[in-house]
Amino acid sequence: MRNTLIHLGAFSLALGLTWAPSTAQACGGFFCDNVNPVVQTAERVLFRINDDDTTTVIVEVQYQGPPSNFGWILPVAAGITTDDLGTAPPGLFDALEEKTAPRFERPSYNGSAGIDDGGSSCGLRRSRSDFVPPPPPDTSGVEVVGEAVVGPYAVELITAEKAENLSNWLIANGYQISPAAIPAIDHYIDREMAFIGLKLTADVPAGPVDAFSFTVPGRVPSLPLVLTSVAASADMEIITYVAGAGRHVPANGEDIGFDYESVRWVSEDDTDYPVVLREAIGDGYQRWNTEFASILGELVDIQDTPIDEVLDRDDYLNRYHSFMSPAEMTYDPYWMPSADAQDLNNLHYLDEYQDYSGELGAAGSGSPAPLSGMMVVLMPLLLALPRRRRTFA
Repeated sequence: MRNTLIHLGAFSLALGLTWAPSTAQACGGFFCDNVNPVVQTAERVLFRINDDDTTTVIVEVQYQGPPSNFGWILPVAAGITTDDLGTAPPGLFDALEEKTAPRFERPSYNGSAGIDDGGSSCGLRRSRSDFVPPPPPDTSGVEVVGEAVVGPYAVELITAEKAENLSNWLIANGYQISPAAIPAIDHYIDREMAFIGLKLTADVPAGPVDAFSFTVPGRVPSLPLVLTSVAASADMEIITYVAGAGRHVPANGEDIGFDYESVRWVSEDDTDYPVVLREAIGDGYQRWNTEFASILGELVDIQDTPIDEVLDRDDYLNRYHSFMSPAEMTYDPYWMPSADAQDLNNLHYLDEYQDYSGELGAAGSGSPAPLSGMMVVLMPLLLALPRRRRTFA
């Protein structure tokens, strides 16, 4: 039985894109049109292992702006076909977030910019007979092995032998990329991986779009942070889900074992958890906090939610949270089963009472840093269980 690493991730930070040219940093080259950069806002991904030793990957795309501005490339296991593509039920990832994110209660007794040709003529006047056009960029070794329209998406399955040639092909086909991405692309070509090119069709209406799904071989979840680092923001927030037959732990990273008693209320409804967690993770390489680890049916009611269409009550769900900078994304993290790690509830009781009409006293003062613009990566993996195989139209 294969134990193949399942890599999934955009060449940039995330799948969700927001049209914001006034505040965008360098776009990393993959989510751009020819004039303005766009800003990615969220990436939510779910992996599900099927009985035939394949994994169905479900991706939510959040995007605002003209469909022509959207472009996404990600590395995947080679060998998938257009028959492996589909869409998934809307609202799935919002439901996962609602059910598994940390919750805090009081005890009951408390009541990049577009490409510029740089003025290539430089004022020279050439006759038509003197002009010698430059040779076309080398795209040899790049092959589109499948094309399909799936829901709102126009999809291309791509293989390549050299990263530079793939870069040339992507630019020629509407993707703008940074030269800094080429070594990262090579990282995945050396591993004999293929790529999915995803664009929105021209008639997609404004608003949320369907989640995208595809099926690949393999059963070990892994985040492609080497490629993500090309356009990652400083201190990027990452949330990862691993779901399946039991408890999982970071295999090549560290679980910090966060102390939830260090969290304090900063208002009637909010805590300083995001700030305290960020401080606890610090600058160490690939450190994670496990926020939820349990059989779903024991702590979460998934009946009549989109989760129920994808996961079973007896699936074991793990949720991990981290903050990383590009310098820390030098290898791809992955998760493995653990027989020793304990279950973790996401409900925590903070029993300090605060008078919110005045000073916050022992709980501190001020408010936690805003979470606007946080990067969310939800990557659940369902390991093989005796179950029906579910497909999405």
